[in-house]
Amino acid sequence: MALLPLATVHPLAAADVAANWWTWWQGDTCGMLIFAPLALSWTARGIVWTRPRIIEAAVFGALLLAAGEIVFAGGPAALS
Repeated sequence: MALLPLATVHPLAAADVAANWWTWWQGDTCGMLIFAPLALSWTARGIVWTRPRIIEAAVFGALLLAAGEIVFAGGPAALS
């Protein structure tokens, strides 16, 4: 619902509001589908943090940071 206040402060055409809503909805949905299960599974009781699981979590975190850097820095060309 953050799009409504934004659209009132910065007037947009109806088509732009719809396109921005769709983009925000996709981002929120992807966040819920990808990160919520990971966070919930990692915080479940009874999970024993063995060495392989710690390594897996560290590798996942590093890959997540690398993917974020590639995406927000402008793509793979930005790395070179």
